[in-house]
Amino acid sequence: MKKIILGLFLILGAVSFAMPSFINTTKVQKSGYSIIEDSETALTIAGADIVDGDSILVASFYLSDMSPKELSDAIKAEAQQQDAKFVASFDNNRAYVNEFKHVDFYSFTIVPKKQKINKYHIYVTYMSPKKLSKEDINKVINATLNEAEGLIK
Repeated sequence: MKKIILGLFLILGAVSFAMPSFINTTKVQKSGYSIIEDSETALTIAGADIVDGDSILVASFYLSDMSPKELSDAIKAEAQQQDAKFVASFDNNRAYVNEFKHVDFYSFTIVPKKQKINKYHIYVTYMSPKKLSKEDINKVINATLNEAEGLIK
């Protein structure tokens, strides 16, 4: 039992020291996110059922000197080189959005126009098994960006 408790504290300690200082590590842990990448230039976390019952949310905090529009275009170009089929690109007053169709799901990469952290860009990828209407996409944009920006101290 003591070894299990010690192991948990070591893991929690490693997570809290490894993440960038602007991230609220307690909220990340309580929200049930899994860390996919934690490097000097990027922190990527993922969680299921964050926005609704059948979706996956991946949030990335990416060190870059690109503008939000340039980052959105770079993500679009990279996704098209993989298995993703580009469906549409649009923006609203809050973010740039790229929609892709995969074999059994749709994904939306969302890059906010106004970044909250110096030198780091937030972008989220929302994956859903169903195609969303324009109204639903706007709700997803707000919900996902609120979720990702809520992890910042």
